[in-house]
Amino acid sequence: MTRLVRRFAAVGLAFVIALLLTSCASSNSMTMVLVDQTASTSAQTVRDSYTAAMTEVVKSLKAGAHITGGTIGASSIAQSSAIFDAVLPKYSVLGGHDAVSSMRKLGPADDAARAQVLTAFAKAVQRSNENASCIVDGIAEAGRVLRSSAATSRALVIMSDGIEECGSSQDGLDFVMNVPDPARSIAVLRGEHRLPDLRNTQVFWTGLLDSSVSPVDPSVGQRIRDWWTQFFVACGAALSPTQLGGPLSGWTEWASSH
Repeated sequence: MTRLVRRFAAVGLAFVIALLLTSCASSNSMTMVLVDQTASTSAQTVRDSYTAAMTEVVKSLKAGAHITGGTIGASSIAQSSAIFDAVLPKYSVLGGHDAVSSMRKLGPADDAARAQVLTAFAKAVQRSNENASCIVDGIAEAGRVLRSSAATSRALVIMSDGIEECGSSQDGLDFVMNVPDPARSIAVLRGEHRLPDLRNTQVFWTGLLDSSVSPVDPSVGQRIRDWWTQFFVACGAALSPTQLGGPLSGWTEWASSH
């Protein structure tokens, strides 16, 4: 009888350990990646930079995380088509004799899912077939996708030089011609119901002002940076100044804790 009790106790302890390890290793997060497909990404150095950033994103996500991607451009926004969409396999506590073996069992499936995402991204970043960067509308579409998710943690990763080109005469959002007053243009977006809802969403941006088309004057660049900072504040997004345009500063820490 004592031997039987010990056996059940050992099985119960192994199951609890497995649950603890699995909960630490799995995630209920959703990450949306937006990549620019205009001529600003035509230089190989820009593409290499985005690919390196994407590799870091995919590598850092926990098992069970949901990652999807879209492109920034007039036609891609109209089509609302994802360039990839995957949920990384969760580790199962029922797949092996102990916690460690069951977690290892899905290793190949997890690696394959991450590789498929990177392959789809690599194909997308090689195409520079969009005429204009519709960044605000792209972010709005991403916001709708993220808000429709049941994920408990949400992140938006943007890869673009930040030069908005799809504005109207009302909102003035054509940074090539002029960087508009943030308060006025954001008020117009809010009035037109085009201001994205990014509450409870962490934003990361890489490539801001890094254009392969033409260099941005420093004073103009500062106005663009200020505009996007105020834009994300108005959207309710979580964003630190170091995460706007840097090399995904803070991403690894966010992914490891979500």
